[in-house]
Amino acid sequence: MAEIISLNQVRKQKNKAEKQAKSAENRSLFGQSKPEKSRNKAAKDLQDGKLDGLRILRPPEDGDDIA
Repeated sequence: MAEIISLNQVRKQKNKAEKQAKSAENRSLFGQSKPEKSRNKAAKDLQDGKLDGLRILRPPEDGDDIA
């Protein structure tokens, strides 16, 4: 026979797991010291700059609608 489960308890366990995952993410984002934040921001800016440098821009053609 199948095991009887309480859907209410399953729902609560799922919500609790989601909250724990979200709090772990927030701890990693907001629990950084100032040097860590500045180092991460510098790395992100460097990566964004590299991506912008590799972007290929093409002139708009007659059929393109650019607002």
